[in-house]
Amino acid sequence: MPQKPLSISTTEELHKQRSTLKAMMIVFGLLWMLLLAFNIYLLVTKRPNFPLLTVLSALIPVMIPMLISLNKVNAELKLRDEGE
Repeated sequence: MPQKPLSISTTEELHKQRSTLKAMMIVFGLLWMLLLAFNIYLLVTKRPNFPLLTVLSALIPVMIPMLISLNKVNAELKLRDEGE
């Protein structure tokens, strides 16, 4: 299903989309920090876990499209605020 263009979306939909993206980024960020702390713990206790490093590095590219989408939504909301 193709995504609806931001210019057609209502302001309420944009606010909902922005809050959803923010929540997803917070969850991914917390997950990333938790995995990083656990990996540091394993490295200190001399039990390196290299597959965990793979998961840590894979979460960063997942967050990039979310950040781009959040910036687009914020830009559209800013345009609508200036137009009113």
